[in-house]
Amino acid sequence: MTEKSISLGFIIFLSSTTTMFAQNNLKNDIMSVKTVTIVKSKAPWYAFDYLLPKKFREVNPIYEKVNGLEFKAYSINRNTEGKNFGGIYLWGEEAKAKKRFTPQWFEDVKKKRGVTPTVEYFSVKSEFSSLPITTTYTNFNTKSIAVFIHGLTQNQASNLYAHQTTFFRAYWLLETSEKSGLILFFESKIKAKSFIKSYKINNFDWFKIPVMLNNAKK
Repeated sequence: MTEKSISLGFIIFLSSTTTMFAQNNLKNDIMSVKTVTIVKSKAPWYAFDYLLPKKFREVNPIYEKVNGLEFKAYSINRNTEGKNFGGIYLWGEEAKAKKRFTPQWFEDVKKKRGVTPTVEYFSVKSEFSSLPITTTYTNFNTKSIAVFIHGLTQNQASNLYAHQTTFFRAYWLLETSEKSGLILFFESKIKAKSFIKSYKINNFDWFKIPVMLNNAKK
């Protein structure tokens, strides 16, 4: 398979998908209008990790024009069924995300890629970034890691969320009426693993984040 055909395959999927934010301060008020979506699609065998950052950047111009999309973290994730790629997106409101992820969108992706992607929706309670809202992320650390911690009580989430010198971005999400989730972004695998070990975190998903797009800077 040629590099040209590989590139086309990634662009077809990535131009079909889309979510996320950038803000330089902690918000404590409930922000139910904001939504995070996590998109995953099973990666083909030839989707090697070293190829993906280039392909992600090639479709950035598409996502810069997506209405309501504030931030996108392109992601690589592994589970028991294999490798997935997609993104963690922040939307200004849920309605904007739903206009993107329509039944027709799922049909188109399955037809073009041969697999059905998954899209999870989460309401945002709070968001944090240690970086200025004008940050472009063009040359940001390609070794970044996002950790999605599940099933937290209010107190547990609050305690972990308070350690904002450890991570550079965070989303406090509502998983259920009683449980919260945190997506924390770290500059390196070492920092992410150290945080997980220090706070004895067991229920989490791990994402490589090689590329990020900040639309909120506009």
